[in-house]
Amino acid sequence: MLSGRKTSRVLILAVLATLTLATLMAAKPAYATVTCGSTITTNTKLTVDLTCSSGQNGITLGANGITLNCNGHTITGVGGGIGGPWGVYMPLRTGVTVENCIVSKFAYGFNIGGSSNTLKGNTASKNTLLGFCVCGGSNTLKDNTASSNGNAGFSISPSGFNNVLMGNTASSNSKDGFDIFGFSNQLTSNTATHNGGSGFVSYGGSNTLTSNTADNNVNNGFYLYSSSSNTLTSNTANGNSYYGFWLDGSSDKNHLTSNTATSNPKFGFYISSSSGNTLSSNTATSNECGFLLDSSSGNNLNTNTAKLNSATGFELDFSDSNTLSGNLATSNGVGFLFDPGSSNTLSSNVAKGNSGSGFDLSDGSNNVVKGNSATSNGNFGFEIDTASGNSLSDNTATSNGNDGFIVGLGFGNTLSSNAASSNHGYGYLDLTTGSGTAGTANTYTGNTCSLNTYGCSSPPGL
Repeated sequence: MLSGRKTSRVLILAVLATLTLATLMAAKPAYATVTCGSTITTNTKLTVDLTCSSGQNGITLGANGITLNCNGHTITGVGGGIGGPWGVYMPLRTGVTVENCIVSKFAYGFNIGGSSNTLKGNTASKNTLLGFCVCGGSNTLKDNTASSNGNAGFSISPSGFNNVLMGNTASSNSKDGFDIFGFSNQLTSNTATHNGGSGFVSYGGSNTLTSNTADNNVNNGFYLYSSSSNTLTSNTANGNSYYGFWLDGSSDKNHLTSNTATSNPKFGFYISSSSGNTLSSNTATSNECGFLLDSSSGNNLNTNTAKLNSATGFELDFSDSNTLSGNLATSNGVGFLFDPGSSNTLSSNVAKGNSGSGFDLSDGSNNVVKGNSATSNGNFGFEIDTASGNSLSDNTATSNGNDGFIVGLGFGNTLSSNAASSNHGYGYLDLTTGSGTAGTANTYTGNTCSLNTYGCSSPPGL
């Protein structure tokens, strides 16, 4: 009887041990080892570095839902061209995870096809072409690094959509840090530095870029070409060789909010041949020009700040029907410059402490300038050179280094209900002759002046 009970107890213990082992195996994937060039269909963890021969992919993922963990090991190739090979190749896969891999010297580091895949903590370096190529949708790339690749660090193909790139770094790649050809992708808290092209480039549309950093890239920080309906928020462009943010080639209806461009040798924010964009609460500091619109129309710039830019804070060149409101230009060369620009509206802007004029309408027509303030600028408060048909009303010019308002050769302009005080020239100076107010070619009504060094106006009665 005792012997039987003992035997039963041993059998029960054996069954329990078997069930426990099975549970542990189910909870923790069983990893298999592979060699270079293999196609894996189960969870795999590398235990050694792999060196691949010419034309050979490093590892191909041949099943959905599996994990490749390189465990910090390297997969090294011998180069290649447009057709390959790939370091880690995952065509049309779903639910795959690739982590902790270091891939070097293939044509392409990582190919991410299919959807809902995750790449985290990987490195692609010294590959002939791309570091990471995202060809599918709804994939996540987090905390990866692409450096010293022959083309871009990260590239989202035209078929790439709804992908999330977060916390990745692209550095010292021969061309761009991040190329976006696809649509509706999200890039957050990524860094592009010292790349041979631009930091971030979008050719697609409806992408969202938030809190990314582009610094010291050979071309631009952020470049949009024929790329529309994107949202850029709280990004930073520092020390890039040309422009901080450049919207070009019919890049329309984009929204840029709370971005910063600092110490870019050309322009902080440059909009060329593009329309319908909205720039709000952005800051441009220590560039040549803070904000420049070139051959662009229908854009809205509001509550932006331009400071310490060597040439101009805000400049419109051959740009019409734009709206600038509530912007601040301080300590620049010229605060606001139209050269030329027509049918634009400036309202409630402030030009303060610029070394040149506060507002310079050198060669524009039919612009509306209303409710703006020019204070303590080194030259004129408001300057109209050859511009015609402009309306200036309810503006204030105070303590500027020369005249408060000056019209050089312009005609048919209307100045009404403006105030000029404590300027170091005249309050109002008009050098034209014609059938307008006081023998000028322009019309003045209801303007006020006080405490200007040379008096209220020349000729008197303006």
